[in-house]
Amino acid sequence: IAHHFPAGHRIALSLSTTYWPIAWPSPELATLTIDGGASRFSLPVRPPRATDADLPPFAPPEMAPQTPSIDHPVDQPHPRRVTRDLLSGRMQVDFPRWTYALEMPDIGQTHRGQGHVAYEITDGDPLSAKMTTHYRVEITRADTVVSHESHGSLTCDASHFIVEMHLDVGENGQSLFKRSWHERIPRDMV
Repeated sequence: IAHHFPAGHRIALSLSTTYWPIAWPSPELATLTIDGGASRFSLPVRPPRATDADLPPFAPPEMAPQTPSIDHPVDQPHPRRVTRDLLSGRMQVDFPRWTYALEMPDIGQTHRGQGHVAYEITDGDPLSAKMTTHYRVEITRADTVVSHESHGSLTCDASHFIVEMHLDVGENGQSLFKRSWHERIPRDMV
C-alpha cells in the first residue's frame, strides 16, 4: 500500500483462520500452528533517493461545490449489535446501513434510504455462514416517486457460493419491474 511508517511506530500482525464477517470462511475448519522462534515478518523497504527532496508536497484535495441539502433525522429500524447464543454457538452481526433522508431543495428532490445486513454463523460450522440484505431507496420529486427494494442472501456449500436476490423497482406505488436471481458460483479454492 506504499505506506510510510514513521520511526518508533509499531505494526500489529494478526493471524486467523477466518475473519468473519469481513472475510468468508473456508469450507473446512483449519488449524494454524506458529513457531514464534522460527517465524519472521518482513516488509519491503524503499531506500531513500536523492530525488526525494525534489518531490512537491501533495496539494489540497479538489472537489466540486457541495449540493445544498437538508439532512432529516431518521430512526434506525435495526440496532447495530452482535448476538451470540452460548448454547448453540450461533452468532449474528446486525448492521443497519444507509438509513437516511436527504432533501435537495435546489433540484426539488428528497432521497430516502434504509438498509439492513445480517451476518450469521455457528461456531465450528463454516458452511453455516450466511449473509442477508434488505435495502429500500426512494426518490421523491414533485411529479413522481420512484423506488427500488431488494432482498438477498449469500450462503454456501463446500463447492459453491449460493446467491439469491429479489429486486422490485416501482413508481408512484406501482411495481414496474421485478427480477429474481438464484446463482451458484464455484468457490474456486475460496
